[in-house]
Amino acid sequence: MSLSKHPAGAGASASITSRDVTALVHAAKSGEHCAFVELFHRHSAKVLRTTYRVTKNHHDAEDALQDAFIKAYIHIDKFDGRAQFSSWLLRI
Repeated sequence: MSLSKHPAGAGASASITSRDVTALVHAAKSGEHCAFVELFHRHSAKVLRTTYRVTKNHHDAEDALQDAFIKAYIHIDKFDGRAQFSSWLLRI
């Protein structure tokens, strides 16, 4: 599996397919750290925008972003695929 490296939010969401995300989640569940890093790159901008709308403070939004991805990393094995990964992540 090829994992591209690009800055978070740099137009990545336009090229994401659910199959790509499903493969990355499966790889992350199998312990492939670089797959989780790619999930971070693909979803962090959206999570940051959402947390900023809630907190109205950039520093607090960044803290919430970090907390969400730490929890997602710890609990990736609990993601069952019934929802999109981005929806699951935003609920965290």
